[in-house]
Amino acid sequence: MTPPHNADNRGVFVDADGVKRRTILAGAAWSIPVISVATTAPAFAATTDLKLAFDKSSYSGTGCGTITGVKVTATRNGVAAAGESVTVTLADGYTFSDGSTSYTATTGSDGSITLPDIKVPSEGGSSSFSASGGGASASASVSSTASDTTGLYVYNTGSWETTGPVANSKDATNVVGDPASTALIFQTSDGVLRGSGGTAIPGTESGVNTSRDLLAVRRVNGQDQVWYKKSDGLYYYNASTGTTTGPVANSKDAVKIVAIPGYSALVFQNSDGSIHGDDGTLQTGTSSGVDTGAGLLAIRTVNGGDQVWYKKSDGLYYFNPRTGTTTGPVANSKNAVRIVADPSSDSLIFQNSDGSLHGESGGLISGTANGVETGAGLVAIRNLNGTTEVWYKKSDGLYVYNANTGATSGPVANSENATQVVATAGKDSIVFQNSDGSIRGSDGSLTSGTATGVSTGAGLVALRQSISSGNEVWYKKSPACS
Repeated sequence: MTPPHNADNRGVFVDADGVKRRTILAGAAWSIPVISVATTAPAFAATTDLKLAFDKSSYSGTGCGTITGVKVTATRNGVAAAGESVTVTLADGYTFSDGSTSYTATTGSDGSITLPDIKVPSEGGSSSFSASGGGASASASVSSTASDTTGLYVYNTGSWETTGPVANSKDATNVVGDPASTALIFQTSDGVLRGSGGTAIPGTESGVNTSRDLLAVRRVNGQDQVWYKKSDGLYYYNASTGTTTGPVANSKDAVKIVAIPGYSALVFQNSDGSIHGDDGTLQTGTSSGVDTGAGLLAIRTVNGGDQVWYKKSDGLYYFNPRTGTTTGPVANSKNAVRIVADPSSDSLIFQNSDGSLHGESGGLISGTANGVETGAGLVAIRNLNGTTEVWYKKSDGLYVYNANTGATSGPVANSENATQVVATAGKDSIVFQNSDGSIRGSDGSLTSGTATGVSTGAGLVALRQSISSGNEVWYKKSPACS
């Protein structure tokens, strides 16, 4: 049967029941469910992250003094955040008034906490204050000068007395002595060189290099010379005449000065490895290929003649300025990392990278084939009543090899934590320092006054023959605050 046709609805089919098909389609289109995606704002979007800040970016103080009124403020979106728990921690000797290094408090209505007084350690120094709380953190730097009691101290083994601090030694960084002449100088962090009484050496008030390798004292014809480096080369001050000479020829690039305490011999090494005499003259055979490593340049005197020892890629060599001859490489020295000499006994040894110690001809020193530490300052020679002793460190302490008898003794009492051994070339004095700063004699006994507060910096322990009697042990200390 032909479906009815409506002239007014052309193109629209009508079912037998009279319902327009287009109407159904249109209705279906509008009845399709609308699927919507609901978006939820992150829970933290309603609040701003907590921020902490100290009231200053940096603080300053003085050893044994206090830093007061330090504040930490907590904010959210720039608005003070009250009721927040904030913890502040200190380090490097800085403590709160009760001796603690941590303090926790809750911020007040203004969002801040005020810290208790902060005590500055005797030695001063740089550190930082750290704050944390609510997932936030902040820090501020602090720098303080040392207390007035900080400086160099001197213990006399003859009188058993300790004096100090030496004038102007609060910022001492190097101590260098010559036991044969009782000469001793020290250098402060600004480069200035000073005599044992603290008086500045003329010409060193500015521009002096602060590397310990570029300081030396030597005695020539009964006169003491202090050698040091400035930007244009090496200079030396004659303590007897008060005159300064320099720059020494070819010394602008000097990186190391080596002198024999009690003797006139002195050489310097440039950054290219070349070795020069005290007048700048190049030492034969050292124009190229010489190692510039620390501890790889030494002088010793044998039968009245000097030998300059140095390292090349294939081992150790030595040059005799008197004869003009060079000898080397020394047996078993290809891996040498250190040379140690004692002019009074003509003794010289070297240490290899495996720790083993060898005599001047390369022979292995008994007991040192393995287990010997290679740290700087842990090998020394001393001459005791005509006997040559080689001191070295193993894991359980210091040992002593007697070159005359071939016997080894050790470990020395209280030496397990030794960090440096200091011997007086040509003399029988020797001390060692432990990691806690304490200084001890050859038998391990504590040197009076050094139980606490002694600096462990390299170059801050020295020995010299006392002007009156006995020997002097020089060291730097920051006594505890009262």
